[in-house]
Amino acid sequence: MALAQAKAASLAEQFPNAHIIGSDQIAELDGEPLHKPGTEERAVEQLRVLSGRCHRLHTAIAIHRPDGTVQTAVDVHHMHMRALEPDELRRYVQADQPLDCCGSYKIESLGISLFQTIEGDDFTAITGMPMMALCRLLRAEGFAIP
Repeated sequence: MALAQAKAASLAEQFPNAHIIGSDQIAELDGEPLHKPGTEERAVEQLRVLSGRCHRLHTAIAIHRPDGTVQTAVDVHHMHMRALEPDELRRYVQADQPLDCCGSYKIESLGISLFQTIEGDDFTAITGMPMMALCRLLRAEGFAIP
């Protein structure tokens, strides 16, 4: 949540009369954050640890108002990864290159093939912007959506 708020606030001075949207996301397994791997080797290792397990994906959104106050929401998905063989992990990482993705997968691409089930309220949050929450927050601000 802090990073989503900071992202939105970072533009407040430049756009003082605007409602500014910020979002950020973190994957976690058993309370430990899953960072962006940066290398193929770390991505394969992170996926190996996630294989056959459930982790959580937290997506925060913040709307920084012109008066400096902030509205926020958090979406949490339970991501159940199927059991994966070592060769599947390597093939996936080489094909999708999820090196800048927390959790080492791109759900909007080939990463969907890694999962058994996904539980949550708004699938758009998985890709980084919970659109249902965003629309709800914008309507609360008086914006006509759609």
